Amino acid sequence: HVNYQYIERKDENDKMNRQSGVNAGVQNNPPSRVVYLGSIPYDQTEEQLLDLCSNVGPVINLKMMFDPQTGRSKGYAFIEFRDLESSASAVRNLNGYQLGSRFLKCGYSSNSDI
Repeated sequence: HVNYQYIERKDENDKMNRQSGVNAGVQNNPPSRVVYLGSIPYDQTEEQLLDLCSNVGPVINLKMMFDPQTGRSKGYAFIEFRDLESSASAVRNLNGYQLGSRFLKCGYSSNSDI
């Protein structure tokens, strides 16, 4: 009986976690100057993405991921900002931001080398 209650509580927490943020899993990484940006519309270019991210703060590096066989965007990128203040602003302002018909997912990256 105790296990049943535990499982029920866990399911409720999972549901709340899914509803509480666009991409709650990305938020679990410690603060970093590098952020992950996902759910990017496939028609966005690196230049357009750089423009968007530069509005948040100074960008040092941007790496958009492409499929090596098709050359098409994979819909996500890693952006390195100059400082933690800028990357924190990106996570606050770009997570859930609507770009075209999609809502971006933004959080600190666990990988600091891009």
